[in-house]
Amino acid sequence: MTGSDFGRWLKLTLRVRRWSRPAMRGRGLVDAAGGFTDAGRETRQRIEALTDELAAGLEPLAAAVWAFDN
Repeated sequence: MTGSDFGRWLKLTLRVRRWSRPAMRGRGLVDAAGGFTDAGRETRQRIEALTDELAAGLEPLAAAVWAFDN
């Protein structure tokens, strides 16, 4: 999978994409072809796990808001 295949990547402006590719390459997250390196895949997995954990912590709040509105 390349960074371009990652769904949210397409929502970024062209200017942001042009800036971020070299920055991600400089950090060793993507290779010259734009594909994720091992470090890039590990970083993405850590980010996904963290956002899942944070979202799970918000579930009680979301349930309370939904119950209040209904």
